[in-house]
Formats: sequence, structure tokens, C-alpha cells
Amino acid sequence: MEPAGVLNYFTESCQDLIELVSDLARFDTPTGDANASIQFIRHYQKLLEEGGVSCRNYVTGSGVHLAGEWPGEKATRSRRAEVTFIVHSDTVWPLGEAARRPPALRDGRLYGPGVYDMRAGLALAVAFFRLLRDRKVETTKKFAIFVSCDEEEGSADAHQYMDREIHRDTVALVLEPPLPDGGLKIFRKGAGIYTLEISGRAAHAGTEPELGVSAIDELAHQILALHTLRNPELGITINIGEVQGGTAPNVIADCVRASIDLRFERIADGEELDQKIRALAAANPHTSLKVTGGIVYPPMVPTRATHLLAEKAKAVAAQLGISLTAGKSGGGSDGSYLSSKGIRTLDGLGVDGGGAHSLDEHIRVDRLPLRAALLGLLALELG
Repeated sequence: MEPAGVLNYFTESCQDLIELVSDLARFDTPTGDANASIQFIRHYQKLLEEGGVSCRNYVTGSGVHLAGEWPGEKATRSRRAEVTFIVHSDTVWPLGEAARRPPALRDGRLYGPGVYDMRAGLALAVAFFRLLRDRKVETTKKFAIFVSCDEEEGSADAHQYMDREIHRDTVALVLEPPLPDGGLKIFRKGAGIYTLEISGRAAHAGTEPELGVSAIDELAHQILALHTLRNPELGITINIGEVQGGTAPNVIADCVRASIDLRFERIADGEELDQKIRALAAANPHTSLKVTGGIVYPPMVPTRATHLLAEKAKAVAAQLGISLTAGKSGGGSDGSYLSSKGIRTLDGLGVDGGGAHSLDEHIRVDRLPLRAALLGLLALELG
């Protein structure tokens, strides 16, 4: 198809795209909530099937992973997909968030939980298959899609199904949000996710404080120890993002639990820090520590194939009047995992916006047709 024809199609259907993103953002899908995942995938699968995609599900304790194929009018079922869209259904938001903050359009921006990361990317995939259907596109290419339900926590459950479904010869197009300037993500930091559990001894804080051993006090020591491992110059960051523990103000806490997020640029740094986090020692010998978790994403390091894909995308973007850049992101994604497996991967093909994982999360609706056209033309030209 000609670039102008593809762009016109998505420009004319821009309102449908906005409604599609809004529709998907009305679902809550916190990572690990299997029932919420089932409800969302049931709806999303119907949208894909209406576009001619054949789907199969992998139901797990974490939720549902979905794999789908669009064989093309002239393709055989035995052919492997030349392009695979990589998306995820989970968000960082809890149950009830979609009802508390339903999608809202203000000043050219669509706000709502998960619209940027990554309901918009999920919508782009559906829009691509609608393009093939509505314009009766003739192609011998075979396209595929894989939807992880636990990407926000490292896709630990999804990786085994990715290995089964995504072959080495495909090109993986990851529909994660782009860089702030709309650019592609060709380098990503590696990521580790850990849980630190500390046990102490409970006691009355007023009458018998000497009998207690505070797990929260011990956590304070451990947080300071973790902070010494940070090295921004080497791209190493550590964040303690969630803390749960204690029972009441007048009770010395006998247990506390904290989540740790590690980011790194070099795999050697990641492996070294992984060992140090696992080897955390108690400052108070009367407490005990337990560390679980590990590295969930390796760094995504650009290869020659990555640069060639980026140049191809830039050339396609230029046909649409888009000046596309490519750069580095601090976040991990399934693209990091696939790239480490030797699969040609291009990341950051979602929709321009901002505020990922925040109350300001939004996408720019004026960019929806352009990003849909970019993805569509790129997918059709790759092979």
C-alpha cells in the first residue's frame, strides 16, 4: 500500500482509534490478577478475531497469555510469521482504578490508567489487522501477535510461551511507548526485581519495648545499605518502591516486606549487584532476612540488525513526514528478552504521550494516525 493511502485510512478512522484505546483502558488488569486478565483477554481476543486473527490462549496462575496469527490470503498455515507484534495486557494499576479514573479526553490528550503503557500499543495492533481486513490487503506475509499478562513484573511466566511461539527468524516489533520525542528504543537497561522480607520479634512498644526486635528498624538499615550500591555514572539505580509491615503504632513490628527495583546498563554490573542484593546481611543479629527474585530483563544492546531495523523505520517514517530518532531507555521490556535470544527486535513503536505509571498518564490523540500508519507500513515492508 502507498503511504498516503495508509495514513488516510487511519486519519479517517482516528475517532475509532480513540474509542478503541478508551475501550481497552476501561479494564483493570493488575499484574497477577488472573480473573481480571481473563476478562480482558476475552474482550481483546474478540477484537483480534474480528480482524481475521486466529488466537490461542495459555491460561496460567498469573492470567492469560495470548498468541495469534494472521496468515494472509495467499500464505499457508505452515509458514512462519515474518513480523510479530509484542504487547502486554497488564498494567501497574490496582482493581477499581479504571472506574475511579475513566478515560478522559482533554486538550488533545487522552488520559487514563494504562493508556500510554500500553493500551495504545494494544490498539495499534488491532488497527493494523483492521487495515488488512478493510482494505483487503493482498500479501503473502504472515503476521503474529503475542500478548504477555505479566510484563510489568518481568514476564517470568510468559517467557516459556514466548520461546514456544516466537521463532528466531521473525522480526519482533514491540509496541511499548516511544521515547519522549517519539523515538525508537534501541537500547534498554537491564532490570532486576526482588522482595526483601525481614523477621523480628513483636512486643508492646510502651510496656515491654526491650523484648521486641523491630523488623522496620532493620529495614531502615538495609535501605541505607542498598543506597550505597547506586552508581548513576554507570547507569545503576536501585529503588525501594513498596513497603508493607507492622500491625499498630504501639506494637514493635515483627515483620516487614519491601520490593526492590534494580536497573543496570552492563550485564556484568547486573550480575555483581544481583549477588550483593542476595547477600544482604542483617545489621541486628536478632533479625533474619530473606531475599527472593532476581534479574528479569537483560540489557537490550543494539546490534547491527537493530540499527538496520531502525534505519528502515526511519525511512518509512520519512515517507509520512515524521523525523524519527532512536535512543536509550531506562525501562525494561519483553524486547530486551527477545533481543537477548538473538531475535531481531525494534522497540518503542507505541503512541506518543507521557506519564507512564503516574496519574498524568496520557497519549497524544493527534499522533494516533501517524503512529498507526508507521507501524502498518513498517510491518508490511519487513520480511
